[in-house]
Amino acid sequence: MATDNHSPRSLMTAIVTFLFSIITATILLVVLLLEWLTSLIGSDIVATLIVAAMFLLAAAIIYLLSAHKAITQIKARWDEIYDVAYAARKGFERVRDFIRLFLG
Repeated sequence: MATDNHSPRSLMTAIVTFLFSIITATILLVVLLLEWLTSLIGSDIVATLIVAAMFLLAAAIIYLLSAHKAITQIKARWDEIYDVAYAARKGFERVRDFIRLFLG
């Protein structure tokens, strides 16, 4: 049996290449959509506004359906980290004050 031993660098290169390809394809599709709408409507500005509005609507839907939950979870965890750090600092200050009481 052959095992696949890929170096982290080659894996990162593959991921970056894949992402670059996806981004390039997306940009080309948006440009093609703009050109098609421009030919139908006859106005570059109106076609651009329509495509921009579609992307804003998609972003809002994605945010409301998935990103909002993730952001709320991250905020809750951040608040927990803050509370633990605050309690640790207060505990350290109490121990310090207690030691100062005896050392003068």
